[in-house]
Amino acid sequence: MPMALRRQTTQRAAWFAIAAVFFVNGVTLASWISRIPTLTERLELSPGQVGLALMGLAAGALVAFPISGRLIDSRCSRFTVVSFGLIMILSLPILGIAPNLFVFVSALLLLGFGNGGMDVSMNAQGIQVQRFVGRSIISSLHGCFSLGAFVGAAIGAGVAQLGAPPLVHFLGVTAFGLAALSWIRRFLIPDTNDPRKSDAPAAFAVPPRSLWLLGALALCASVGEGAIADWGGLYLRDVLGTSSGFAALGFAAFSVAMLIGRFSGDALVQRFGAPRLVRLVACLPRSGLARRSSSTSRASCCSASPRWVSDSRLSTPSSSARPVATRPSPLDVRSQASPPWVTPDSWPDRRSLAGSPN
Repeated sequence: MPMALRRQTTQRAAWFAIAAVFFVNGVTLASWISRIPTLTERLELSPGQVGLALMGLAAGALVAFPISGRLIDSRCSRFTVVSFGLIMILSLPILGIAPNLFVFVSALLLLGFGNGGMDVSMNAQGIQVQRFVGRSIISSLHGCFSLGAFVGAAIGAGVAQLGAPPLVHFLGVTAFGLAALSWIRRFLIPDTNDPRKSDAPAAFAVPPRSLWLLGALALCASVGEGAIADWGGLYLRDVLGTSSGFAALGFAAFSVAMLIGRFSGDALVQRFGAPRLVRLVACLPRSGLARRSSSTSRASCCSASPRWVSDSRLSTPSSSARPVATRPSPLDVRSQASPPWVTPDSWPDRRSLAGSPN
């Protein structure tokens, strides 16, 4: 085989491997999100207990950020991706058998730990593959995550509508994830030295002041996204009275819009420029969120999710150029949790939202 053709084949395999990592991450995360209404109902959790459990997911990610950075520096991104991927995938069935709140929170800590470490390391591996293939691929990789999230949410909606127990669902996702990782690990590439890399040890770094305003924008957009992902299904079921299967479709719609926003982000940035695009769309997501929170019908509530996420994906700096580093910063915390105080108890009655005199 000619050398040029062999290199092209290797580049294609490396791209498919890291794209599959993002896809598996999206499927796994969406599988958990799509079954939140079922799991909270089975454990009879109050809104406050649900908020506590979701904070466990964020706490696990916070612990994983510096650990994954050090592992990438001391070993490589390939090893770190596989290690944290295994932790995330294997923690999923524990959620399905959790008999009480303590085990449930512990499983979410483990899931958050695996997801947080996988987030850092798969982006680091993505940068390695991008250098190898010689073109920008990061936006398409994040699009593969969104594609996986849509597939995971759609499957979750289907099995929930059929009444399948979460454990059976999660075991199927785990089997798929383990099979995918066993194939993926063979095609992930070794890290190469970055001439811009500092010799300083990995640490939790404070971003420069020039990024603070952009970080605040990313924080506001991502907290809203986290609130929709974590609480959207419960809102659809508990406030709008849908089934658990239909409630999972809300996150599927959310994921479709995220997929569109991520795959179109690069083209829009090239056409309008990043500064103008951020100014144009930064204020738009709140209209979708307001529409969703005030919805009195199932269809309008689901249609409001794409409006929010498609706008927020374009306004968040990560949609056009997400920083990837082995030194996690406070900005990385932005998408790991929704506000625990935003619970179903704080939602107004839908009749009052509609202006009903009754």
